Amino acid sequence: MELNCGLKCLKYLLLAFNLIICIVGIAALVVGIVSMVGDSNLFSLLKLSLDQSTLVQSSSVIIIVTGVILFLIGFIGCCGAYKESVCMLGIYAAVVIIIIIIEIAGIAVAAAFQSKVTSELKSGLKKHIMEDYDGTGAMDTFTFFVDQTQVQFDCCGVDSYTEFVNATKWNRGNATIPLSCCILTNKDDYPENPSKATAKNQTCQQSPDSTNSNINKSCYNSIKDFAMNNARNIIIVGVVVLIVEVICFIIAVCLCNRLRKDGDA
Repeated sequence: MELNCGLKCLKYLLLAFNLIICIVGIAALVVGIVSMVGDSNLFSLLKLSLDQSTLVQSSSVIIIVTGVILFLIGFIGCCGAYKESVCMLGIYAAVVIIIIIIEIAGIAVAAAFQSKVTSELKSGLKKHIMEDYDGTGAMDTFTFFVDQTQVQFDCCGVDSYTEFVNATKWNRGNATIPLSCCILTNKDDYPENPSKATAKNQTCQQSPDSTNSNINKSCYNSIKDFAMNNARNIIIVGVVVLIVEVICFIIAVCLCNRLRKDGDA
């Protein structure tokens, strides 16, 4: 079936878009598989401790699944456009519109329940600190997450450093705050060597103040400020992705309708 010049341009545009999606999917798949098998260079790049295997494997699975989904969507779109297949283009258009609806619904739900989600997230983290934080980030994934966050954002506690007073699994001795709340001499090395962290002031954990620790800076506000500072870039990327998805859907529908009409003629 011969397409006119305009539809040919749309066909190759759809082909190009989905070829990029395929490449991104393959790249994500490779990164996920490499991180799953424990490539030391990738761990170093991501600044993750090799002891955090559970955390890394969970992230790897998510990356692999995302890569597979992206590759399949791109592959169907490429084949449908190249072969001018009504069936494959129809499947592709259906999948893309479902993804668009899920994304829009997710944004709406997130906006509607933002305050509730925030409140429950904060209370959940505080509860986990009380029940699960053990002060040895090299051994426990949750503890490592808390410590790494505090070191990276120069903060202490979700809302307050006093939350660690009730940490039932932490054998604190005379310490008031974890070492990760102190100002460290080797902050940049912490992700790879948390057990070798050293406070600039050796009395920091027992007698913390605003000069030797980060007790006056909550992690929630620090992360919130970080997210707000990067929100513009996130929104731009999200809008661009959504626009590309809508364009792909429209092109697929247009090609489907034309091919179907030519088939019936």
